[in-house]
Amino acid sequence: MAYRTFKLQIQSAQALRYTNYIRGMRTYAYVFICDRNDECISHKAKTEKDGDGDANPKWNFDVMFSIDIPKAEQHSLTLVVKLMSHHSARPDTLIGEVRVPITELLEWFGDAAEDVHKVVNRYVVTAKGVEQGTLTFSYNFGKTLQHPPPDPTPVKGQSKVWKILGSVPGPLIDAVMYLA
Repeated sequence: MAYRTFKLQIQSAQALRYTNYIRGMRTYAYVFICDRNDECISHKAKTEKDGDGDANPKWNFDVMFSIDIPKAEQHSLTLVVKLMSHHSARPDTLIGEVRVPITELLEWFGDAAEDVHKVVNRYVVTAKGVEQGTLTFSYNFGKTLQHPPPDPTPVKGQSKVWKILGSVPGPLIDAVMYLA
């Protein structure tokens, strides 16, 4: 088996569809991975709500996945980022989503060093299939390992904390969120 750590930072979005005309938009994102049947196979990581950015939110939200590469290729895994607008008096509104195949990200990354971060801008697609706005994220992959990487363990005295979100049945993907 071949495993790689997939580190992702959801940075910002620009020119999103405006969904809240009474108050400014408080935009947040769900980040997860799904298979070819559109089944979510990882836990959903959620950014904080950006209350200042309206249609141009900024998050700089870090999340990490451990990916079994052969299974990622076999099951056509896709990174999904759903952008939502929070409302106090009614259900939250889907602004749009970005979908990127994991194999495409692996190809773009190639054999780059672990400290290299690729920056990607992708169109946000609304529920009606219209491209409106862009999402910016950066990512990198760790080196290929023969066994799943160990869960990160906080070191006493560190200011950063790792929180295990959970794992999917089987060794397909484990999700870990980095908390500042």
